[in-house]
Amino acid sequence: MNSKKGFTLIELMFAIVIIAISVLAVYQMYIQGSQMITEEYHRRLAFEKAQEKIEIAKSYRSFCDTVPRSLSGTFTEALDVPEPGQEESIMATYIFKVEHSQDRDANGLPYMSTVTIIYEWAERSGRVLSFKLKTYVIS
Repeated sequence: MNSKKGFTLIELMFAIVIIAISVLAVYQMYIQGSQMITEEYHRRLAFEKAQEKIEIAKSYRSFCDTVPRSLSGTFTEALDVPEPGQEESIMATYIFKVEHSQDRDANGLPYMSTVTIIYEWAERSGRVLSFKLKTYVIS
């Protein structure tokens, strides 16, 4: 009897194919996870910037007695600082809108102002993200 030990070429090829498919799946999960982390980071940056702008608008009430409508408009700003190897930063567009109530106090100032900010940006993956914050400022 002649006993042969080891693997045949077909068995090795099947093993290599299975390992290659597994490595590709893990790599794909890594890429998607990395992309999701980056998008969440940009979402947090945009939210912090929007929240800061709303707080600044609310602070006008203390020295102007109301939020000026002149703050309204459409603006663009860099959302992040480009990392080494990236050619440019992600640009975000935001719409800042101030609306006053029709009801006026004895001084002719509106009782309430509505401050809305809509933030929108495109990720490097091509996915467009946006959110809206709204607050009410009572004069």
